[in-house]
Amino acid sequence: MSTTSSLPPTETIYVRNLNEKVKIPELKAKLREEFSPYGNVLDVIAHKNLRMRGQAFVVFSSVSEATKAQEALSTGSHELFGQPIEVQFAKTKSDATIAQAGNEEALEKHKRRRLAEKELRQVESSKRQRTDTAGHSLARGHAATSVPTGPASGSSHHHKKAAKKDQLDFLPPNKVLFLQELPSGVTQSAVEAVFKKFTGFVEVRLMAVRRLGFVEFERDEDAVAAKEATSGLILDGSPVRITYAKK
Repeated sequence: MSTTSSLPPTETIYVRNLNEKVKIPELKAKLREEFSPYGNVLDVIAHKNLRMRGQAFVVFSSVSEATKAQEALSTGSHELFGQPIEVQFAKTKSDATIAQAGNEEALEKHKRRRLAEKELRQVESSKRQRTDTAGHSLARGHAATSVPTGPASGSSHHHKKAAKKDQLDFLPPNKVLFLQELPSGVTQSAVEAVFKKFTGFVEVRLMAVRRLGFVEFERDEDAVAAKEATSGLILDGSPVRITYAKK
């Protein structure tokens, strides 16, 4: 059943109770078709992951267009793929809305904030998962050690090395940040000056010869906030790559 939104109007409409069996490309095309009569649709956002299943966002050029769509489709009778849909205004602005304003700096800030919010959700999820029994961990460890592996060829070793580097960007949030590509000759005090202003700062550990470093905080949440704020960090003219350390 559709619902009247109690959230303040924005350019983005949140749609839920969508048929989960419909493939994402087909779903996005149908949503664009259904919402286009009410205005210029900038983007339709839908994903197949568990968290976003059965949901989507439709982004209009203006608040007035989104309002027309929300009012028209909140009657309780609109169906899509055999199911009544529920619509309301989204809680936050979309990337497409920020990009439309033409402010690249604001868009990057918006993306960093969105990433930080996602990482904080991961932290909360990780805390809940820590209540799992030790037996589950033991079973996973046994399964992992029972898989035989052969020697890697030179080519596969190269690909694995590249893949490992990419995987660092997707490590789960934790209280230690991993700094790479630090400038040659960087000092402990220079790195500390950047990070000690953030809540929960504990220490910096450098491996100067390898141009690597670790920054530890008291809590995972503190590290998430520091990582967001230092995105795009440049030290002595060199961009520094910041990810989470491998546990």
